[in-house]
Amino acid sequence: MNGSIVIVTWNSASEIGPLLESIGRWLPDTWDVIVVDNASSDSTVMRVDESSRPVRLIRTWQNLGFGAANNIGVHDVTTAATVLLNPDTLLLDDSLVSLVDLAMATGCLAGPRLMSPDGTAQPSASCLPASLTGTLRIVIPASALPERWASAVEPWRAARTVRAGWLSGACIAAPTSLLRRLGPFDESIHMYGEDMDLGLRAESHGIPRLFAPDVARVVHLSDRSSAQRYRDRGLAVSVRNRRNIVRRRLGRHRERWDDLNEVGLAVTRLAGKRLLGRSAARQQAWFRARFSSEGRKG
Repeated sequence: MNGSIVIVTWNSASEIGPLLESIGRWLPDTWDVIVVDNASSDSTVMRVDESSRPVRLIRTWQNLGFGAANNIGVHDVTTAATVLLNPDTLLLDDSLVSLVDLAMATGCLAGPRLMSPDGTAQPSASCLPASLTGTLRIVIPASALPERWASAVEPWRAARTVRAGWLSGACIAAPTSLLRRLGPFDESIHMYGEDMDLGLRAESHGIPRLFAPDVARVVHLSDRSSAQRYRDRGLAVSVRNRRNIVRRRLGRHRERWDDLNEVGLAVTRLAGKRLLGRSAARQQAWFRARFSSEGRKG
């Protein structure tokens, strides 16, 4: 099945060329590629123009944010299937075709295994916020659980296709009509949390979210845009947005529950790593972000 790929760029000159090259290598020419450039100030547009792969370029007059720019691209799609793809990704094979087939056959949001360049899996599929599975992570690390439970608590650890609460926005395949019905993104969220919000709205409509590591895999370089904008790579904004999204979609009680889950998880991981003599820099950074003025905003 043919589809369309929507890519949102912002000062992505160093990433967009290799991505378009990998798309040209692995996907049929019948697939459309739509790049929505969010008013880049570098040579991103020039890199897109230089691509040997035909690209439909849409330029915005200002940085509208990740969600709003994706929405523009999705509403310009003319095929039945759409893949939302970050500019800091690379295709390793033609497995996006299979991911689209899965999404179309099941009427779901489908996500691949996202990997770092060294091949390690990234946390690209999560359980729903403010949930019992989220609380379970505090007590028992997912890595210590049997596979069935581990994939429920942290779906990204699964080896086979499983249901997830929400999928990373770095790569999501879905029927175009479904994405349009959902938005797909809430344009009031400029950056961070749009994908979790999408998962919560899909849940409220009974739309499955499938993490499919046995169907597709994509390399994700990650944090390229956030590193340009935030000293903490956007961690404080991400923490704040998560709390606001959970409150708006699930209510204040669930927001407090989810926040306690997140704090409890950071505490247990911090204690465990110190006990084992391992670096706890990630947890320490999370605490700084959570209790900073930016992280406390609501």
